[in-house]
Amino acid sequence: DGEEEEDEDEDEDEAKAEERRRARIVRLRDDATFLDALFQKAEGAKVSSPDLVLIRADFLLSTGRAKEAEEILRSAAAAATETTTRTKPDARVYLRWAQIASRLRTTGTKTEIGPEAILRRAMREVPVRDAGHAKLSAELLRHLLMLPANQTGKGGANKEATELLRRLLLLSKSDSQSSDDVDLPDLCLMYVRRASLSGLEATRQAYSTVLFESGYAGSCRGMSADEARGVGQ
Repeated sequence: DGEEEEDEDEDEDEAKAEERRRARIVRLRDDATFLDALFQKAEGAKVSSPDLVLIRADFLLSTGRAKEAEEILRSAAAAATETTTRTKPDARVYLRWAQIASRLRTTGTKTEIGPEAILRRAMREVPVRDAGHAKLSAELLRHLLMLPANQTGKGGANKEATELLRRLLLLSKSDSQSSDDVDLPDLCLMYVRRASLSGLEATRQAYSTVLFESGYAGSCRGMSADEARGVGQ
């Protein structure tokens, strides 16, 4: 009898848990419907800002609508470049757009424009003095360094990657704070590793770019080996 009562209690607990789960799903669905209506109302009233666009994109992602999120970000980026708008191009919108486009590409979903092209467009629209420009350069560099060898063309991606790295190294030596959030050591390491796949000469050129154009070699002059390693960390 005791075992039967225990089984009944377990069945009752499972039934209550299932009921709570269904109630939670209903609440989430209602919340999603409400937020959808709210975003559409704001769009109809032409109320928009980069922050609102990013929030809406994240909401669409959370409800499994990545393609819609990509379209929202694409439209926002296009609108910011129109002469009649008061909104300036925002690097965060482009970065999120590229991130979602990259995710869609991995799932085989076609988009109007790929992540690399998005970032190139962003670099034309967002001025160098903007703090987001360095982040865009770094993200594009990261994308190029991670492309499969059969997608890089005849040195095209390697040449572009070198130009981007030099741009970031130059920004890092300027008085601007725009490159503070960029992990340059990690990008330099990725750059050298990628160059090593193209042979000894490419590796030498990569080391030359990283060591001398970054100012690392000059900063280590007169130091011991241990001190020099400390500078690079």
